[in-house]
Amino acid sequence: MGRIGMRAYKTISVILIVLAIVGCEAPEKKFERAKQIDEKVTQAEFEKFQRIVSALPDSKISDFPLVFLSVPQWDPDRSLPVSELVKEEKQRLKQKWKIDSVLRQLKKDRQLTRILRRKKLSLEKFIGLTLALGAALSRSRIENEDDLKTAIKKGEPIVNRLEKDSRSFSALNEEDRQTVLRNAIWITRMHRAIQISKVPPENLALIREHEETILKMLPQQFSKDPLASAVDLLEERGLPFEELKESGFDSDLFWVPKNAIIGTDRPDKIDFENR
Repeated sequence: MGRIGMRAYKTISVILIVLAIVGCEAPEKKFERAKQIDEKVTQAEFEKFQRIVSALPDSKISDFPLVFLSVPQWDPDRSLPVSELVKEEKQRLKQKWKIDSVLRQLKKDRQLTRILRRKKLSLEKFIGLTLALGAALSRSRIENEDDLKTAIKKGEPIVNRLEKDSRSFSALNEEDRQTVLRNAIWITRMHRAIQISKVPPENLALIREHEETILKMLPQQFSKDPLASAVDLLEERGLPFEELKESGFDSDLFWVPKNAIIGTDRPDKIDFENR
């Protein structure tokens, strides 16, 4: 075999080896984009979602992680500046609504993954639909739509002040810590309002059309007014003040008659007829 023939032979061999390697590789998995809560859920998507949930035990989604987290209850020993605690809390709230965060827990549910495989829907897409429909259901629980705008408008300056607070949380006295925690409620309230405000009107209409069915399918956390549990009760309902250790307690007060100042004047006569 001449030099030219040998070169051609080697070239063809290399090409065949490359093709063999490529041919042995598994086909690339097609990326399936999950539904976002600000995107419209179509009737066909809802019907497919309904069929999947109907195949689950009790026809309901269970073991779905909480996305509406409770208000901040920072430990008094946390030495970070208030500003850092706020940043940490905002990141925690944001993370809970991410598909990957929910995926880590739900992928352990073998029965769910088996049903999704049979129905030809990825777990990511199922989670996206659940969050989109759940957010829409939560929004439908809010009686006054203006509450969303009010929560965002009122919460912004309060949270902004917390983000600039460089004081160590553990170094604060009891009264200041309680004030910071009361203000920190607005981190949660404002985040919920922002999330729920993203729901498109089409999804809200879909929820209202199939409300009874959706209430049975979705986790209970979505069936309540999301703003109701993220509220400063002292401000909203005027609860009695909290007694602090350094100020003493009402139960410690006692009355000594001999120290009392007792007046001797008679009370003024009241004319009830002309009052």
